[in-house]
Amino acid sequence: MLQPISPINRIPNELLVIILTYTCTKNSIIDPKRRYSMHVSAVCSLWRELALSYPTLWSQFEVFLGGDPEDSDYESDADDPPQAKARINTFYRQLECILDIYLERSKQELLSVRIDASLIWVNGEHPVFAKLARSSFRWKSVDFSVYLLLPHLYPSLKELQLPELETTSIFQEGDEEQGALSIFAHAPKLRCLEIGFGGFSLEPTVLNSITKLECCPDSDDFYHMLEMCPNLQHLTILDIPLSREDQNLISDPPRKLSILSLKVSATRLSSQPKLFQATLLSFIAPSLTALTIGLNEYGLLNGILMTDVDVVNLLECVPSVQELTIRDPPLIGKILKHSPPVSKHLCHSLNPNLSDKNIPILLCLRSLTLKSRSKNFDSEEFISTVRSRWLPDVDAASKVGIQCLRSIELYFRHPFQGTDYLPLNLIEESGMRVVVKLESEEMRFFEIDSEEEDVNSDAEEENSYEDGSTSELGTRRLLFHYEESGLYVSHSAERNKE
Repeated sequence: MLQPISPINRIPNELLVIILTYTCTKNSIIDPKRRYSMHVSAVCSLWRELALSYPTLWSQFEVFLGGDPEDSDYESDADDPPQAKARINTFYRQLECILDIYLERSKQELLSVRIDASLIWVNGEHPVFAKLARSSFRWKSVDFSVYLLLPHLYPSLKELQLPELETTSIFQEGDEEQGALSIFAHAPKLRCLEIGFGGFSLEPTVLNSITKLECCPDSDDFYHMLEMCPNLQHLTILDIPLSREDQNLISDPPRKLSILSLKVSATRLSSQPKLFQATLLSFIAPSLTALTIGLNEYGLLNGILMTDVDVVNLLECVPSVQELTIRDPPLIGKILKHSPPVSKHLCHSLNPNLSDKNIPILLCLRSLTLKSRSKNFDSEEFISTVRSRWLPDVDAASKVGIQCLRSIELYFRHPFQGTDYLPLNLIEESGMRVVVKLESEEMRFFEIDSEEEDVNSDAEEENSYEDGSTSELGTRRLLFHYEESGLYVSHSAERNKE
């Protein structure tokens, strides 16, 4: 008697491969629990056949390379050093075998590799590092976590062949010497470079082709490095080292950059104001279309919080921004005594018919996303602003002096009156993309415990609709989303990739 087919086996192979590929993006060579591709291939004959037929499933992995068993410091914790060395060497040989499986089954697929080799070998080089280096001609993306990126510490760096490399990230633990960017001199396709703390020797051949750069302003060569990137389009400025928080980071005179997007991402509340100030005063970017400001640390210190007035003042300085995302911060009911960023004042300032400015702010705005935590959001002011910027007629837009707003997204944390936003239906039918939803209906934009306090909210009040109406306008799938992990506000987003 035929057995019923398991539901998962009814999924078409093409769809199943997509699911499995997503599952196998973070393989770990060293951690048996995270050898996802091997787990997939062991489920059943069908999955094994698929896994062996699709080299993409084996092309993304990370590996942590341990210390040298011959290092006296490394063996000092062992009760029986000779046996400890033997066990470590056996483990490394097993690690090489696992790596061989991934390299073999990925066939000629380009590789995305993360290498953690922060422990230096005093005698020779880690055998797995050497084996990985021999596959460098297939690297598409590589992340290095090392003590110092220097060939005399990692001899295999001299032998790297990088004809397909497009993206690299480098984190150094040491600071005695400058890392050698020259190892990427023969990487003709390298466009994206991320470098953490620690200095690097500047290599014009490498920097000349970089279009996307993430770096820390932790050395006097920072501005000189930017000058050596004539093709730079996207710049992310990472945190200031603690050792430089008291130093002047402002460039005088300001440097003119041809970048399209700028992101300032601090990880400490103490460094955010200085990093933000130094960035705005040091750069002139006339072609800038996207600005993101974020804080990655959830702190409750008395730092610089951005109110609606602060946000409007900032937006007046960036008239060329085309896409803007602003979200209310978590915990603002506890730590923000003034109006949150998403407010009536913000909507009023964006309305060219009501603004008291001679020139409207954000002349080029085409996409606006607001994420509100308030239970008293002013729907009338918001709708008035949307109407004022819906100018599909070119002559009308030219007369007002702004571009037509093409997409608007409004997300709430708390239930709201859906009928208040019905007037937007007419604008949506005319061609604007309109989304008004509870954040839980789309995705969780606010990473915060449900017990935390929000603006104008009562911790004991139950969330319920005030009427039976739906809280969603428009049924099109969310096409534009950028989630900045910053605490306070996320200004603007990366451009849509149609």
